[in-house]
Amino acid sequence: MSSSSLVKNFGYRLVETFGVQFIQLLISIVLARLLLPDDYGIVAIASTLITILTSVVQSSFNTPLVQKKELSDLDSSSSFYMMLAISLTLYTILFFAAPWISKIYNMPQLVGVIRTLSIVLVIGSWNSVQLALVYRNFRFKQSMVISIFALVVQGCSGIALAYCGYGVWSLVWSQIIYNVLVAVLYVKCNHWFPKLRFSWYSIKCIWKLGLPLLGAELMTIGSSNINPMVIGLVYSPASLGAYQKGTSIPTSVINGTISACSTVYLPLMSQMQDDISGVRETLKKGAGLTCFFIVPISLGLCAVSEDFILLVLGKQWKDAIMFMSLACIMLAFYPLRIRLQAIKALGQGKHALIINSIHSVFSLVMLVFAIFVNLYAVMASMILSELCYVVCVSIFLKTDVGYSIQDQIKDVILPYITGSLMCLFVLLLGKLMGTVSLFSFVLKILAGVLAYFLLSLLIQRRYIYIVFRQFKKL
Repeated sequence: MSSSSLVKNFGYRLVETFGVQFIQLLISIVLARLLLPDDYGIVAIASTLITILTSVVQSSFNTPLVQKKELSDLDSSSSFYMMLAISLTLYTILFFAAPWISKIYNMPQLVGVIRTLSIVLVIGSWNSVQLALVYRNFRFKQSMVISIFALVVQGCSGIALAYCGYGVWSLVWSQIIYNVLVAVLYVKCNHWFPKLRFSWYSIKCIWKLGLPLLGAELMTIGSSNINPMVIGLVYSPASLGAYQKGTSIPTSVINGTISACSTVYLPLMSQMQDDISGVRETLKKGAGLTCFFIVPISLGLCAVSEDFILLVLGKQWKDAIMFMSLACIMLAFYPLRIRLQAIKALGQGKHALIINSIHSVFSLVMLVFAIFVNLYAVMASMILSELCYVVCVSIFLKTDVGYSIQDQIKDVILPYITGSLMCLFVLLLGKLMGTVSLFSFVLKILAGVLAYFLLSLLIQRRYIYIVFRQFKKL
């Protein structure tokens, strides 16, 4: 792929990501004023369960379907039928286990919510193959249009249902509507339907690549989603709702951007898997640029978290302020996760599994100690766990890609220095202004953007030049 094509596809993914994030933010703001923290607490439990099971269904297929050098229609069809069988089995288990789960969390509404929302497991089998074909063929423009349109429909339906008094069910049905609409639109994009053919040999070839990645993905998904389930056991639905809202807003912004970068860099580096030096150079540039964009967003949100929660969501969500601040600090290290794509692209699925296993065990141990202290201790444990993940990835990059620890630090340190100085400046400005108001909120944002730009010109000028050059090519 030419550099101009890469830039265009990366641009489409960024437009899709930030468009989706902006729409999600607007939807979240409206729904937060129509619904209660308890509603979000109930859906958080069901969504976490389904997210983990979705990973069980899809993770051993998604990356191999993108990474495989030659993908036949038999591979795609066989993968779809296998995922469909697994998802139907898991849906049946969840359907009958729902009353038991409801009793554990003492949430009667959870029975119906789990049984209804679990439908997305089955729909996801279809969407997973379609999305892999989109990424494999670099159809990021079509993906952008589909995601944004489906999200607008989801948001409008969710807000309408919430306004009519459907409460927690507005969150449930809007998610189902989104998944169904995406499934229909992907057909128009890919023009792909599964053939009435199935091959165990094809599944074995895909699983040879995918099963180690499944373990790694399950470790990642499990460690990042176990917190709401454990918090729901120990604390009230309202506390869980505050935690979920405080962490979900910055997480959706940062995770979406990371996903945009990953879905471009994974297929690109997979095409270069026989050229270690090429993978290393692509990784060096990609990691640096990703940090340049994401670190200031994360630390900037940390600096204005109080203003955002009180002014945008309302005073009923004031308990979410500290959760948002601590989540932003943790998310500042998320750009470094993109480096794992190099290890995956080189077919080192076992190493990805080891990394995620260490991270998951460390996260679980930290959570066990923190959960009985308070929720802020839980957030602190998540920050330490993310640092553990960064260290593990760095060690394996040194062995797999020949990327020294010293060079890894040198290539990403400047955005962290610049972003931290910007964050401190905005926090100091907030202290001087005293009260929280719309004027102070806007002023802090503008001052933060200006401060980061000026600091970048002084400290990390090369990233500014790279961005300007790429935009000129567009």
